[in-house]
Amino acid sequence: MSTPWQQYGRGERQPVVEQLLAQFGHLVDYQVQRMLVELPASVDRDDLLSEARIGLIDAINRYDPDKNVKFETYASIRIKGALVDYLRKLDWAPRSLRQKAREIASAQSALEQEFGHSASEEQIATRLGIGLDKYRETLSDLSVLSVMSFRDMEDDEGNEAQIPSSGAQPVDELTRGGFTRALAGGIKRLPEREQQVLELYYNRGLSLKEIGQVLSLSESRICQIHSSAVVRLRGMLSDWRGEI
Repeated sequence: MSTPWQQYGRGERQPVVEQLLAQFGHLVDYQVQRMLVELPASVDRDDLLSEARIGLIDAINRYDPDKNVKFETYASIRIKGALVDYLRKLDWAPRSLRQKAREIASAQSALEQEFGHSASEEQIATRLGIGLDKYRETLSDLSVLSVMSFRDMEDDEGNEAQIPSSGAQPVDELTRGGFTRALAGGIKRLPEREQQVLELYYNRGLSLKEIGQVLSLSESRICQIHSSAVVRLRGMLSDWRGEI
């Protein structure tokens, strides 16, 4: 019995596309729902679903089974890419918020150069001339920018960047492309708690609430830690991706 991809290759495209859209439609729903929790209410869910479906169709058209990559993995990358492209065009994040992110990244970078290691929240807040509570409040505000963090980061070969595991898998699992090597190096310089949150969120697929349960912290605190990690990394990688 031939596979859908063999049928597709023989030119039986329309029925195969419809079959695959039905079979893998859950990927669209999953990626949209996961992204929605990080976005303001002004972003329309139906619009995101439409863009995600376009990403799935693109994945079907581009997929090469001979490369031995699971279709689900490939399609998830294409769907996330379509969503990020759409959000980038919307330019929904306020300029003032982006400015705050740049200021924090600049303070973090300056302090790291002075100390030779990542600065604490207290040190960053002091450098910014604000209290710790205000600094954490700002990190919470920056959470809406996090959706444009690793999802729109690709290496110089077009591969989606992955967060290296802090456990059994060493950082050299990121060996393809200069960008992924830079990302891996940046992650190694993050505070341990920030590394843990990134791994649980991006590698294990846990929600912020679930990560809070694992680490015995509130969901809002996990959100702040995630935002801090994202801002630090985008500051470190500004030469690759431009300004935040």
